[in-house]
Amino acid sequence: MSVDTQITLEQQHLDRAYRCLDAELAETRERVAVVMTQPAPDSTALTERDGETRRLSGRITALESAEPNLCFGRIDRADGVSLHIGRTGINDDGERIVVDWRAPAAEPFYAATALAPRGIVRRRSIAVADRRVVRIDDDLLDPSRASDDPKHMIGALADRGVTASDDDLRSPIVVLPPIEVTGLEFDHVLVHSPNEIAHAHGLPTLYVCLTRSTGTLAVVQEGPTLDDLGPAWDRTTASRPSP
Repeated sequence: MSVDTQITLEQQHLDRAYRCLDAELAETRERVAVVMTQPAPDSTALTERDGETRRLSGRITALESAEPNLCFGRIDRADGVSLHIGRTGINDDGERIVVDWRAPAAEPFYAATALAPRGIVRRRSIAVADRRVVRIDDDLLDPSRASDDPKHMIGALADRGVTASDDDLRSPIVVLPPIEVTGLEFDHVLVHSPNEIAHAHGLPTLYVCLTRSTGTLAVVQEGPTLDDLGPAWDRTTASRPSP
């Protein structure tokens, strides 16, 4: 399946999620207006009305805050279930179509690695701008689903417009730019200048680079050390990012 086709499918899911968000937002605003006009003949009724108003107002705030980046990721589990991860949970007729990033079900999106996939086959990052899917990046986590034949890597690179041959990927040393390693795995990996990668492409891309090895990982940094990346980076693990 081509990247364009996958983006189209993700856009269809995103459109559905935004329709649900808009509908829930409108309904919740109407409910707030109704609740605030209800009489409160005693202190108990007043407390209940104020509590309901605060609850509904909190949901409105959550929906409005989630709107710019409603869905930013997806995980495909080994049991065949796919979950979309976003800023807040979204339901459509009882079906959870976006899982809140803080929910336990979303934990593998941040914690799964190739060595410990936690039942996750694929992790997808979804970039959204003005309610449009502008980019997707896949990270293959389950080694049993990957092939030793480099053809699966050639296909992954071709989808990104990078030409490679069998000989290229069978070579003892394969050199790739940081933005082209998503979904690939190698026995041994050397990451050069992680500080520059983080500043140029962001910490998520650096994290992907540092998790491409199924065996050994070496990091070479000239100049500033990893400490200069700031509190968002830990020397041994990537901290859980805020979406």
